[in-house]
Amino acid sequence: MTKRKIQQKYREQIELNKMSNKHFLIFLCFLSLGLIVFLWKPIDAKNTVTINKIDSSESQWMSVAAKIDRQLEMTSEQYTGISVDLNPKPIKYILKTSTQEPYVNEEPDQLINITNGIITSNNLPSLLRENESYEIIIIGKDKQVLSNKIFH
Repeated sequence: MTKRKIQQKYREQIELNKMSNKHFLIFLCFLSLGLIVFLWKPIDAKNTVTINKIDSSESQWMSVAAKIDRQLEMTSEQYTGISVDLNPKPIKYILKTSTQEPYVNEEPDQLINITNGIITSNNLPSLLRENESYEIIIIGKDKQVLSNKIFH
């Protein structure tokens, strides 16, 4: 090969490298822009999607949980939190306590009665269909069931 052909081939290789670097940078810019748009948009949509999936009767059952939580915090020192299980049926209100052993006093019945009182005062049993029920469960620190009651 002559010196001129070698130089020409070298220049062509440099131009190819420049072009591939430009293409890579353009691709990287579009990919970054796409990721930003993709990640930015669902942040707002995630909350609305989960809220829309809950039908109105289920949201009413969920909304009472905050009232129950406030009342039980004032009533019991052992009470630590509440969770609501809507699926599978029956609807379950799970009252969490810090107790490690089964209750020997009447506190579980008191917690169940307060919870049921709030549920009935908000007219939630009227949302139940025929043969449906809801359950109030009290669990201890080690997640063992201390007491439960089913209401129709």
